[in-house]
Amino acid sequence: MEPELASQEPTGTGKRTWYPRSEWGRRHWDAGYAHGIAKVVLAVLQNRGLSVDSDVKTRIAACADPEQLLEWVERAVVAERAEDIFA
Repeated sequence: MEPELASQEPTGTGKRTWYPRSEWGRRHWDAGYAHGIAKVVLAVLQNRGLSVDSDVKTRIAACADPEQLLEWVERAVVAERAEDIFA
């Protein structure tokens, strides 16, 4: 069963055209959105050839704040070391 959807923009990027209406749906949508951005952070670091140790992976995976993760994506593009994204 799919969660009920509403035509509204959530806080954040403002690019979504719909957002789950129920608390359950919002919670899972937000978790999936953050998880996807975390995967991008790791992909950028790894594709740049930077060494990503388990502590960095764990910290990125544990972050549930999309805004923080988007900031880390921007930092990952120019970082000299994977740990530099947290500075």
